[in-house]
Amino acid sequence: MLNLTLLIDALFAVMACILVKNIFSQKKLTLIIPFVICIIAVATLLLFYISNTTEIANVWLNSHSSTPLIYKICGIWGNHEGSMLLFFTCLTAWSALLLRENNAICLASFVLLALGCYLYFQANPFVVLAIKVTSGQDLNPALQNLYLTIHPPILYLGQSLCLVLWVWACLSPNHPKMQLYTRICLGLITTGLILGARWACGELGWGGFWFWDPVETVSLFPWLAIMAAVHAEKSNRKCLLLSFPMVMLGLSLVRSGILVSVHSFGFDLQNGIWLGLCAILVCIATVIILFKATTPKISLVSIGFISCLALLIALIFIPIILNYCLGINAVIDEKFFHDFINPLTLFLLIFCGFAPYMKFRQYEWSIACAILSTILWVWKFQPHFNYFATFAAVISFWLVFSSLKYCKQLFNKGFVGAHLGVGLCILGASHGEIFTEKLELKISELPVKLGHYIINYKSQAVIDNQQIHKEILNFSVDSTEISPEILYFYTNKVIKNQSAWVRVNFDHVHSTIFTDSNNTWATELMLKPMITLFWIGLLFVIFGIFISILQNFKKTSQLNC
Repeated sequence: MLNLTLLIDALFAVMACILVKNIFSQKKLTLIIPFVICIIAVATLLLFYISNTTEIANVWLNSHSSTPLIYKICGIWGNHEGSMLLFFTCLTAWSALLLRENNAICLASFVLLALGCYLYFQANPFVVLAIKVTSGQDLNPALQNLYLTIHPPILYLGQSLCLVLWVWACLSPNHPKMQLYTRICLGLITTGLILGARWACGELGWGGFWFWDPVETVSLFPWLAIMAAVHAEKSNRKCLLLSFPMVMLGLSLVRSGILVSVHSFGFDLQNGIWLGLCAILVCIATVIILFKATTPKISLVSIGFISCLALLIALIFIPIILNYCLGINAVIDEKFFHDFINPLTLFLLIFCGFAPYMKFRQYEWSIACAILSTILWVWKFQPHFNYFATFAAVISFWLVFSSLKYCKQLFNKGFVGAHLGVGLCILGASHGEIFTEKLELKISELPVKLGHYIINYKSQAVIDNQQIHKEILNFSVDSTEISPEILYFYTNKVIKNQSAWVRVNFDHVHSTIFTDSNNTWATELMLKPMITLFWIGLLFVIFGIFISILQNFKKTSQLNC
């Protein structure tokens, strides 16, 4: 392993020399070489995972010879050091967009050098164990999920693109490709968040689409900044200046252990010090540029997103201040956000309702249709009257009807599909969360009625392999089958309750199984009515962003011609 150490040292030295020359020399070198070096590092780490080279501490801690191949590959970004290497690789990849811009290359090289030093000295994934071991510890069972195989890489691609947008906003506010890559960034981060939400829906066992897990919540910081930039049109510079600082703020909080998460990566305060210093430097540069910026006033919708960002940051930092400065125990969990999130939600819903009028120039007919549709919706679909659900339904139908007039332009105008999707998301999310039904009972007490559905016990199965022992119970939901599991991982001796869900009509039925105090089988059943509308809405949002990217790509191509 001495050769490996020498190779990593040599690669880092070459990359550092190139970045330093880019900072201080008039003649800039290419940023392609740091990207190639990172690809070599990732490929080497991947080879170690596939070949189960447990002499590498990173491999020993996050893989095992019996781990399925797909999860061995995921092990690279299923830990702090490997995920930082992947994130840094994405940064160097996007930095290739700055090939002909000397000042931009200088600024990007400064950031890359700071993060590269952190990666090499504090988060090196190639540390060799001092003693010889024969088997690994296996990947965290909560991360052994197919959605986690693609969720982090896509999210890192989007967040790392914020570096280029931030550099352009600092130095080239009228860059011809800024709008195009802003929408690409929005598409990547949104897709990554959706995949993370889908993981939370199935993996965390509570049935919701958002767990308010700190890692996932912090990932909203750059997303809100990019959303503000997309809606700011000509004044997007000020919003884009917030994008990369929000990424660095999130990294500092998540990687330091200040925020504890279901899948936290870092528990070392030194991580926070390193990354915090990098974040402070980025923020200082941002503040200097903001004071010098003379861009037009930001639109009202963008102000709404920035206000939501400020409120979300406050919700994160208030408990941190209480814990670390005043010694008051404040837990940042799902209950905390549900207690304080209503002002943020109402604020955002109001802006969602007014957004179509600012963009589409609609008239009173859409409000009348929204109110009429809400009355029919409350009468037909809501189990009981709820003020918040009714208000959300009005906003949802308002957005939908404001978008319908432009449905002929669905394949030409990205905002049509996106706003239509947001309306469906609000309707499905609010209805599903407010009117959730829960039952906890023994298997012997089945069948039972949950909402409009009859749930009955069918059979039990056992699957055993080299890595996992599975206990599976099969239930029927009307004519559909649902099969929750209990998994025992032999390597790390972890028991995992794997929930299952099934879509029936527009509803979702979730089930988790466990053994009670008498060692008899029991289940928690959950009905999320109309939640399918939320997922359909997300598809429309992604479709709208895709159309918007195509629009801007055509405009950029015409300008280049």
